[in-house]
Amino acid sequence: MASKFIKHIIFSYYIDGMEEKYFQVNSSGRHFLYKETTLFLPSGNKITASLGGPTKMCIVITIQPNKPVAYIDRVDYDSQCSLNGLHKRQNGTFDLVRTALWIVHTRFPHITVFTLKDDSHINCEEDSKRYKLNLAYDYILKYGETWYQNKFHATLLDNYYEDFKDSIKCITEPLENIDYLISRGADYLESYRTTYIDSSSPHDFFKKLREQYGDQYCHQVCNWISKYMILLGVKLFYDSWFISVDEVIEPPNYTILPKKKKNIYGGTRRRRRMSIRRRKQDEYDEYDNFSGSIVGVYGDF
Repeated sequence: MASKFIKHIIFSYYIDGMEEKYFQVNSSGRHFLYKETTLFLPSGNKITASLGGPTKMCIVITIQPNKPVAYIDRVDYDSQCSLNGLHKRQNGTFDLVRTALWIVHTRFPHITVFTLKDDSHINCEEDSKRYKLNLAYDYILKYGETWYQNKFHATLLDNYYEDFKDSIKCITEPLENIDYLISRGADYLESYRTTYIDSSSPHDFFKKLREQYGDQYCHQVCNWISKYMILLGVKLFYDSWFISVDEVIEPPNYTILPKKKKNIYGGTRRRRRMSIRRRKQDEYDEYDNFSGSIVGVYGDF
């Protein structure tokens, strides 16, 4: 049964070299708003596929009609990322990304690869950006692979991938002497000396920290986890990851429904043109600043 929030809000709109199409998307028990924007440029058309809710687009994928590579600009977490709410601790971000990849795959069959920068820093608290945790490093310490690897089988080119795999072997190997690491600048470990000495490996050390600090774990490690992983020699190659279209799977209960046109902008043609241009520039500026990153909340991962 369709949500009462998604009736009669789907449409398309064209003005001065830009076309926007909107669709209702149902996926995994969630209701999303999908926006497809085409900029008609002399150098070639540029398409952005965005998915989210009525007030916030939470994933943007950039597409060029003549190229087989799509770029995941940014993934964001917010309770308004779907029409019926996107709640943490319920795989909300996973459902959002999985649905967006499937939409692009089906609407643009020439796409064979999704590229991304895996440099995601997620918020420790839902309403605060003060504490941020490197998601890739935390996932490597917990699962031996990044979030994108774990959820979407992301990979690297062969030479990078082998270097990456070799560099993370240390995660399950015996810990280095804590005083030696402190002498190399890891003085942040002093506060966790007892736990560190009682641990058998970096994986075991962070597992104990999760158990010890519970909901405060993110706050405890967010300021030094990246320094620690770099000190260990982990090579993330954050700007070289990609997801093959062969790994993109249709979400459960997926439907996409285009509906009737409707002018949402209102006002005169000149006022609409200025409003749209200003809004689009603001959107591109925002995504350029956070290219490829997941901006989420720790509890959702």
